Amino acid sequence: MEPAFFDMTVKLLALAYLVPFIAFLFGVVICDQLKLHSMHKRKHLWLVSAPVAMFTVGMMVSSTKIKSAHDDVITYQYAHVTEFDQYLMFLAITIFLGTMAPTTFDRLRDKLAKTGPGGMAAE
Repeated sequence: MEPAFFDMTVKLLALAYLVPFIAFLFGVVICDQLKLHSMHKRKHLWLVSAPVAMFTVGMMVSSTKIKSAHDDVITYQYAHVTEFDQYLMFLAITIFLGTMAPTTFDRLRDKLAKTGPGGMAAE
């Protein structure tokens, strides 16, 4: 494996996955500083936001992945990395979702506790 190919792959994965995670965590920092959550301890905010970040960012990045096959080569491209303005919009949406993570998680957890996973009222 050539070093240039390895460097380009690492940079692409950092742009596609790592920077959106950092943007999501920046949104959680905004949520924490503005007290947009109802958590009593800051530790709970970060513990709730970690799995939500993995799910949200993973889902968003996977939805922009494009698989194309030419001859015997299969390539993956990420649509949100192709142009700078699309990338900024993607990061802005990720930051926004980061600010909403704790309250959204609380609502979903309360709804599941009251109705159960099938939507039926819990007894």
